[in-house]
Amino acid sequence: MNAPWRPAKGSELPPDEAAASSLAAQRSFCLRPGMGRGWAQMHEFGNGLVLGRLQCQLAQGVRQRFDCGSDSLRLMLMLQGGQCVADGRGRVFEARAGDVIVRNGHPGELRTELAARIPLASVALDAPRRLVAALQAEGLPLAHLGPAGGCTLLRPCDSVASQWLAAGRRLLALGRAPGLLARLELESLALGLLHKLLAADGAAPAPAAARAPRHWQRAVDEALHILHAEWSEPLTIARLARRAGINECYLKEMFRQRTGQTIAAYLRALRMGHALRLLESGQATLQQAAHACGYSRADKFSQAFRRVHGVMPSQVSRQAAASALAA
Repeated sequence: MNAPWRPAKGSELPPDEAAASSLAAQRSFCLRPGMGRGWAQMHEFGNGLVLGRLQCQLAQGVRQRFDCGSDSLRLMLMLQGGQCVADGRGRVFEARAGDVIVRNGHPGELRTELAARIPLASVALDAPRRLVAALQAEGLPLAHLGPAGGCTLLRPCDSVASQWLAAGRRLLALGRAPGLLARLELESLALGLLHKLLAADGAAPAPAAARAPRHWQRAVDEALHILHAEWSEPLTIARLARRAGINECYLKEMFRQRTGQTIAAYLRALRMGHALRLLESGQATLQQAAHACGYSRADKFSQAFRRVHGVMPSQVSRQAAASALAA
């Protein structure tokens, strides 16, 4: 892992547990102070497959250059947000949620860019070359992954993207310190996702694109700033576009390319993030949290909360109250 990450305390899998499972190694990482919040983990399985999991929100944008000397096949599935990757030939790939960035072998120097203040989540699989060769020998067609030594962006149809995202989110949701059975499930799910991505029915390479004009990039920056500053206000896309100085249709398209989400989904995630902090801290009742996030009806608020966090807000409130009593 490169900056802005650093190893987390106690990130190594205990030797006795490593020997008892098929995991050869497990390492955890956290963001350096001032870089934001989030976590990342790498799991190396006994068959040589490596799984990477990431969920974070950066306080500042990050640009990195690296020259990966590995000959492995890397498949990175974006689950939330987006990432920009540029290869040594000047090709630029803008990945959004549901896309897969493919690094087939050693493509030379790569440049990556991650935006600030955007929730990011991804899972990545690194398959050793011997495993790839064995799959090809069994007749699995891998031409859609692009030539060896290159990068490709796979963009699936909506139905396939839904399957990929569901599988990736299951991997992400298993937790950062799973027990032995959960680690075995982690390996099983990783192999299942690898099979889905390699089969890639309904996915096609997306062409590399030139960067969007700078004034569009600045407009999206301004829209993001407004959303983060005024998330509790009644915002509309039309007003947001006028204030950012960009056509409404262009804003929706460029916003989705940058974040991997629609403007409405992004704003909902922002509001529900604030709601979660209010409820977990015990600073607000469910009704108060709903009102603070711009919801006049508690049932609509609960639906939005569950859509983002996967649990009802009442469950979070009860857990917070129980923790306060125990303390």
